[in-house]
Amino acid sequence: MAIPSIVEALRQADWKAAETLAHARLAEQPGDAQTWELLGESLEHQDQKTAAWAAYDRAWMLDPRAAWAPVARTRLGIAEAESLPMRDPLPPWLSAALAVPSVPVVGAMIARNEADTIGTALERLKPAVDRLVVVDTGSTDQTMAIARQAGAEVVAQSWADDFAAARNAAQAALGEDGWVLWVDADEWLDPEDVHVPRIMAGLWGAQMVLARIVQVNWMGGRPNPNYDTTRFYPLGRGVAWGGRIHEQVVPPPSVAVAARPCVRIRVHHRGYEPEVMARKGKLARNERILRATIAAEPDNVAAWGFLGRDMFVAGKTEEAIDVLVRADQLAEHRPDYARRSEVRHVLVEAYLRTGQIANARQVVRQLTQDDPDFPGGWYLRGQVALQEVLQALADARASFDQAIAMVPRYRGAVSFNADIPGLLAPIGLADVAKFEGRWADAWQRYTAVRGQYGTPEVTQQLQWMKRAVADLETVWRRQEQDA
Repeated sequence: MAIPSIVEALRQADWKAAETLAHARLAEQPGDAQTWELLGESLEHQDQKTAAWAAYDRAWMLDPRAAWAPVARTRLGIAEAESLPMRDPLPPWLSAALAVPSVPVVGAMIARNEADTIGTALERLKPAVDRLVVVDTGSTDQTMAIARQAGAEVVAQSWADDFAAARNAAQAALGEDGWVLWVDADEWLDPEDVHVPRIMAGLWGAQMVLARIVQVNWMGGRPNPNYDTTRFYPLGRGVAWGGRIHEQVVPPPSVAVAARPCVRIRVHHRGYEPEVMARKGKLARNERILRATIAAEPDNVAAWGFLGRDMFVAGKTEEAIDVLVRADQLAEHRPDYARRSEVRHVLVEAYLRTGQIANARQVVRQLTQDDPDFPGGWYLRGQVALQEVLQALADARASFDQAIAMVPRYRGAVSFNADIPGLLAPIGLADVAKFEGRWADAWQRYTAVRGQYGTPEVTQQLQWMKRAVADLETVWRRQEQDA
């Protein structure tokens, strides 16, 4: 059953028909997020609120970027704590549609001297998995004792500046059955998502699916979700980890990957806060390992890209630019490298930070051309354009000042407009002040010109500014009243 048929039934307000069509489609494609959403809409219109949320919740699991889902939950009057189990029984047909086979899930992590955080990480992870495995890479604090107390199997592995090797050391303990979910020792699983790993593992079974989870990085009290972290995959299929740092999941070369979806398994993380990064020396460690990687593999585009990003974060902007340019050059011949847009994104930011607007413009235009669906590219293109405008305004201001300054000294044969020093250039300076947001200065300049010349154009500018200020005051008063 096609999606348009379900949509048409909803447009016709034939809620039961939409429900029937969506149910039939899910029998064939149980992992289609849009169909689950449409099913939820049809049930909501029939005032089946609990059933509607069950469908919406499944859609949200399969599409974690669905900003509509929390809004729908509020609209249905369902609190987060009530998401699972459902407060009311579901119709048998919906329970059957939601059901998935039971597949074991192992929770895994690597740790070293994480006694302050690993207890919380394991306790939050435990309800979502069937077993816990911790690879300890040389802790000298209570990390291993805390892990064992939480019921985890602890694997000791010597540290050799290689994160992939540390993760791969867990392979024997993980076993060959079910799925594994990797969570870092300074992360905690969102309580609302404890049911998701088992559902997704049951939905995909033995398929070669490498699933991305959502790492919610907290910076300055604000969440910044990262959707490109692959940490959830089937065991017993030869999947391993590669890369000494910023390691990646690597399938065996002879096995085709069915999909690389992102699922709503949210892990919260504060490890990128500047004070945490500084205390743990993460950036210096990253740079050391990445430079060693590049020394051994000069054409490793991923290592160049990560090194450039980490150096930019560390404030080594000029060095970062050279590294990022090299990464972008290598990416030209690596169509399988999926992070080129990130490399260019950071490169544009580095150019902007160093005032290299022309270079930033060149890179960001290439970025939006090659990856037109990437919002970050368009945002940076706007930033570059804005910087060009500000740069042009500064140039205009300097040029008008220079025109006024040159008048008394000019002795050339070519005549110039006599209104430049007293009228035209001062109006230009007032215009620049207005566009730069220096309205008090602009008002004084326009007023001075009007007092001397009384030009209608200047009067119009003053009247426009007066109306704009009045409109702003009206909006401000309304907001104050609403507050």
